[in-house]
Amino acid sequence: MMPDDPLADLRDIHLPADPSWWPPAIGWWLAAGLLALIIVLLIMFVRHRRAQTAPRRHALSMLEKIQAIAVDKEHVQPCVQELSRLMRRVVLRRYPRVQAAGLIGDAWLEFLDDTGTTNQFTHGPGRVLAHGPYTPSSDADISKLTQLIAQWIKNNL
Repeated sequence: MMPDDPLADLRDIHLPADPSWWPPAIGWWLAAGLLALIIVLLIMFVRHRRAQTAPRRHALSMLEKIQAIAVDKEHVQPCVQELSRLMRRVVLRRYPRVQAAGLIGDAWLEFLDDTGTTNQFTHGPGRVLAHGPYTPSSDADISKLTQLIAQWIKNNL
């Protein structure tokens, strides 16, 4: 006896289950590893850069504080003294003690000009750094002097 429909006893096709999201394929593992490596390198770069620029940022913030002191003529002399101290500290941070620690007067100003690629210390507002901190009254232009020192710090630190 032959059935009327030979396909009647066949069952429907069973589709496989959808692929699972876990575990991800090897390409996703590589992409995640590469992303983690980039993030770690970026963090290291930012930390290194901040450590390199920390002395510059600190010196410039000290310069701003000193400039805020010189609001009138009676505070010019202490401001010049503080600017001179700041320049000495910055120079000793950047250059060897043997090269810069003993410099005074015109030799000090020439050193600042040479390292700052300018002539404004020997022939400009920076001239006051040679004798200004030691004289009782100073007629220094603090605004121009701080601009000159800020430029020197940005070029050297």
